[in-house]
Amino acid sequence: MSSKEKKNAMVQLIQDGEGSIYSTQNVLARIWRIVLVQNNITVQNWHSYISRYQERCKKFSSKKGTINMKGNMSRRLAADKLSWSGLMRGFNILEYSKVTITVELEKGMEKRKITIVVPNDELNFQGDDDETETEKED
Repeated sequence: MSSKEKKNAMVQLIQDGEGSIYSTQNVLARIWRIVLVQNNITVQNWHSYISRYQERCKKFSSKKGTINMKGNMSRRLAADKLSWSGLMRGFNILEYSKVTITVELEKGMEKRKITIVVPNDELNFQGDDDETETEKED
């Protein structure tokens, strides 16, 4: 993939809309893409959100530490594999103040729901760390 393709990965993802949702098998990446589609995030919206996120992060990091943040975060969030921390960062970029996740489990006639509220410290992390966002493949 060329640097131009990498640079425009989030733009392409947003422009693909619903078509991007099932182009990955990673559940967290699918959740992220569904959030983008259901909230009608446009390229212009995305640029506004990521710029405001970068400004918020400047309060916690040096200016030098935020220079590549837009591109790095856009690439991470557009990837076909997304980690939990990457998903939480995406929610932070979109300025969500609360995230609740519900999982429904079924086994035979048994049905269960598990609901978690994401702790604020996970949702409100500011900055761009060096965390590896990929999963090991077998």
